[in-house]
Parts: sequence; C-alpha cells; structure tokens
Amino acid sequence: MTRDQQTNMSESTFQQCLWAEFIAQRMSKPVTAFIAGRTAPEGKRMGHAGAIVAGGRGTIESKLRAFAQASIPVAAVPNDVVGLVRDALSRA
Repeated sequence: MTRDQQTNMSESTFQQCLWAEFIAQRMSKPVTAFIAGRTAPEGKRMGHAGAIVAGGRGTIESKLRAFAQASIPVAAVPNDVVGLVRDALSRA
C-alpha cells in the first residue's frame, strides 16, 4: 500500500485494509469472522461495538467489504460461527 493511499483513508479504514491484506497474503490457516454490534444504530454508542462504528468510520459495511475482499466468511449471528469454522476446516 502506498503512502498516498494511506493518506486518503481514515485510520480505521487503513487498519481494515492492513489486516485484510495480512490475512489474505500470510495466513495459512482458515479464518472466519463474527462482527459484534452489527445492529448498533449509526451514531449511537453502545459500549465497544458502538464505538467502532461511531462517526462514519469503521462502519459495518466497510468491515464486511474488507472481509469479503479477503475471502473471509462472516457469521451473521454467533450461532453461525460453528458452521463457518466447520466448513473452513473441511476445505483446509
């Protein structure tokens, strides 16, 4: 990632790009994800989950987009995590 690309991003977007890149290029084991606070109303603080989507930075959409670009399946609800891990391990 170039310095110009870094300059034009918010810090949280930049961090998302970094971890997505890291996972896609360096992780040899399967990765799955769950994003807590998915239903937090925009602009409303709800503990840590609300903090990560406050101010239009680090939105759920940007996180989902970063995971999708890195081909990382994301569980919609906690109960889906087990199935995603099972699927990922069966393909590994």
